[in-house]
Amino acid sequence: MGRFLIVTKNGNDAELVEKIRHSLDCHTLDQGIEYDGIIVLGGDGTVLRTIASYRNPPAVYAVNRGRVGFLCPIPHTAIDELIGRLRNGKRIELVEVKRLCLSKKHYFLNDAVIRPSSIGLGTFKIFIDDISLVLRGDAVIVATKTGSSAYNASLNGPLLLNEGMVVNVVAPNNCRFKPIVCGIGTRVRVEVDRDAQIILDGVLCEEESFDVCYDGSSVRFGHLGHYDQSKRIEELFLL
Repeated sequence: MGRFLIVTKNGNDAELVEKIRHSLDCHTLDQGIEYDGIIVLGGDGTVLRTIASYRNPPAVYAVNRGRVGFLCPIPHTAIDELIGRLRNGKRIELVEVKRLCLSKKHYFLNDAVIRPSSIGLGTFKIFIDDISLVLRGDAVIVATKTGSSAYNASLNGPLLLNEGMVVNVVAPNNCRFKPIVCGIGTRVRVEVDRDAQIILDGVLCEEESFDVCYDGSSVRFGHLGHYDQSKRIEELFLL
């Protein structure tokens, strides 16, 4: 049995936390030590905030206590099974999910958004490896494979079934623009004609440059059953 960190949404689920602590060696505050896993009780936002500070986080066992729970593959009704497997050292399938890096120090699992700080269209110069283009719009999004089903999808962007990234524009002034699908090894850089904000996984990031690449970082999510990506997408989008 290893040592685990428990993270909850706004300190909720006190009774459930005590149940887990009674069965496993757990901390509810990060002690700055090496953990064998992180047990997250919450929704997608809780998961994203938890892993943001790790370059290579421990295995994440995300128990869905939110609404959508795309990043929370363990139903809350299976918490006893999860505790039992962790306590007895039984096998739990770990699915590796790649994430992208911004400016060599910030990580995002869903998407990075750059937009003007003030209201109005911005002029964006987008560099995709050796290709460059100039577009006007409200914002530019770079989404991961995982994030392609989030903000990008609401803009009619494509769902990625293989590793890669999507470059999309919010409200482009050129109606002929189509989202650009890139390989995972692509480098994307964006410049804006005025002061801009950068948002990573829904959180404002104090960073001036927008330079995205894949540097090998990933997150491993625990699954109690066999992971079927196609079935997961069907469940969430009612395809």
